[in-house]
Amino acid sequence: MKSILIINDNEKDIDDLLYILDRHFDILVSLDIEESIELIHEEPIDLCLLSLDIQKSEDIEAFKLLLQEKGIPTILTSCYPQKGASELQTLIKSFDGSELIKKIKRVVPMG
Repeated sequence: MKSILIINDNEKDIDDLLYILDRHFDILVSLDIEESIELIHEEPIDLCLLSLDIQKSEDIEAFKLLLQEKGIPTILTSCYPQKGASELQTLIKSFDGSELIKKIKRVVPMG
């Protein structure tokens, strides 16, 4: 089963994501970038769901570099459409479960 790291500091968002994804993927949850960096070094991760709010961390650039080095694709979750999301694919937080699953399957082959 593919593994997803959810990086979000909002309990409601985490609960919603767990409800949608838990049946399809192995899920790891982190509340901050520092813990996420440790998890990436310790666990096999196929995809990262990163909340835009977490990006305010001073360690975000080092974290993005680590994701790139490890080849871990990232989907940015946000309440608003993002200009210049660059390498990050953006998913608006008002998504439905099937939309999220489809986007993940496009980013991470399920084979």
